[in-house]
Amino acid sequence: MKARLFFMCMILSALICSCGEDDVMSVKPEKDTKVRTRITLLDAITDEYYYFAREGGVVTVTFTADGPWDATPSEDWILVQPTSGEAGTHQLTITIPTCDAEDTRHAEVRIGKPGNTQCLRFSQAPVSEVPVLHDYELTASPVRLTLNVYPEQVFEITLSEGAEQWITPLNNCSKWDYFHESATGLNFEIKANETGQPRTGIVTLSREGRTYSFTVSQHHDDDLRPVLMEFYQALGGEQWKHNDHWGTDAPLDDWSGLILEDGQLVTLEMHYNNLKGEIPESIGQLKTLREFGIVESKDVVGQLPESLGDLPNLRRLSIIYTGISGAIPASLGKASKLETLWLCFNQFSGEIPGELGELPLEGLNLTGNNLTGNIPEGLTKIHTINRLFLTENRLSGTISSTVKSWLSGIQDPEINPQQEGYGLTIQY
Repeated sequence: MKARLFFMCMILSALICSCGEDDVMSVKPEKDTKVRTRITLLDAITDEYYYFAREGGVVTVTFTADGPWDATPSEDWILVQPTSGEAGTHQLTITIPTCDAEDTRHAEVRIGKPGNTQCLRFSQAPVSEVPVLHDYELTASPVRLTLNVYPEQVFEITLSEGAEQWITPLNNCSKWDYFHESATGLNFEIKANETGQPRTGIVTLSREGRTYSFTVSQHHDDDLRPVLMEFYQALGGEQWKHNDHWGTDAPLDDWSGLILEDGQLVTLEMHYNNLKGEIPESIGQLKTLREFGIVESKDVVGQLPESLGDLPNLRRLSIIYTGISGAIPASLGKASKLETLWLCFNQFSGEIPGELGELPLEGLNLTGNNLTGNIPEGLTKIHTINRLFLTENRLSGTISSTVKSWLSGIQDPEINPQQEGYGLTIQY
């Protein structure tokens, strides 16, 4: 009797479980009720991107839709007609009014339904369409200058007396480059300087009652070549692994290790090039340099020139694996655009100059020298730094709470010396 009762319970249990499984399997997911409308643009649009001058304008977009659609602008200053419709071929009129904003403004228009839209992007120049201007210091070589201005701007261009003989405007209206999303700018052709003397010209742009000016200074090669040749001779240029065209009449951008942009010498880098000697102080005369570096040249000795602080455009200084010794020049604090300072694995001694705190440094690497003293509080004025390496030196002392707080804002700073008998402690 008990066996029969047990057997009936087992059957009942199986039936209950079976019903539960069937119930679960019979539940179907809800249908997707969203309307999926396919939008096909019929215009020859590149990247669906438009740029308008301050005065604004109108653009018409033709498209087909296989279902209901909406046209939704992201900003209320852009006007769209119509704003919705059904399946078929349609024309959308988008109106950009005159801009009254002080900055470039941007907006999007999305056509379709959520989950399937085409996006058109719009940018418009602001009220104050100020050209991006700066002065140029050029070598004697011929070059074409491109001046960045807002698209569709038309300027009256005038040149100072005598400058028309060697500066030639190639256009007076900027255009929009849809493929690169940037202005093609105003272009000027600068002739080679064969006068034997440096020369200077002033270019003035006029538009809507406003004038803007910039200066073009062109060296004769005699201004730069002697400085470069002094560098060559001081560092044993004849024995360099790569000294192509140095000391010849070839254009400077053919000389190995040099890079010119817009006729300006911007880079002098000598890496793994068998340099021997001392860097001359005349390096400070190369005012347009943005990058200067010597890497893996143990026979480069002496001290780092104080004149490097006189380079107003220097952004990166890399002196790595050399025999240079002495103090790190405090004058580097005057190189107001210096962002990367890599002085690692040399023979520098003395304390870290607090004057480096005057720089907009993003990276500072002083690893592998003979530096002593503590981390100067002057460095805490650097708010842009994200990489700091001070290991393998002879630093000592107690890190102040000010420096500790500054270090906490840097991701994984490396500051702990590895020499026995030296070390930094933290003040709590």
